[in-house]
Amino acid sequence: LQGLAYIHSHDIVHRDIKPENIMIDHNHNIKYIDFGLSRPTNSNSVKGTPLYFPPETPISTFESKNIPSRLSFEEVARHYLDKGKKHDIWSLGLVIYQLSNLARYPDNLPFDFSLTGDLYSFMKMLRNQPIKYSSEYLYEYGYTGLDFNELIRMMLTTDPIARPNITTLLEYVERYTQ
Repeated sequence: LQGLAYIHSHDIVHRDIKPENIMIDHNHNIKYIDFGLSRPTNSNSVKGTPLYFPPETPISTFESKNIPSRLSFEEVARHYLDKGKKHDIWSLGLVIYQLSNLARYPDNLPFDFSLTGDLYSFMKMLRNQPIKYSSEYLYEYGYTGLDFNELIRMMLTTDPIARPNITTLLEYVERYTQ
């Protein structure tokens, strides 16, 4: 979360957060890699790994052009940047879910992509059905009291407006890790 906060504080969105794009250095510091799809402002194009797309990802040409009307250039740029930040939070929520359940893509996600068959159907499923998951994380690794299930639930909120921003998530975690 701190790394993502750093990226977002520079008005950069990664747009392709997944286990393969997160590394650990020799000092056990977490590092994001592969910024090839990142942007200073999130363009209107859909980029990234489809299984890590949040439900609000445009799934048609019409949706991708559906932006608030009468906005200044700066407001449009901020709109897409904020959308991109919420996209990154969703994707990181999926990674944390996978790590807390000790499994990797695609074996352990809180939904079954194979039931839908294509990206369009998958995105519709995410929008119309609540995500059901149960984490088996046992809280034995030094974060006494930190509820990873709640953290994941917050990050995987399907409504992007209700999905917390990075500051709120950091405040939640810091209550238990200080």
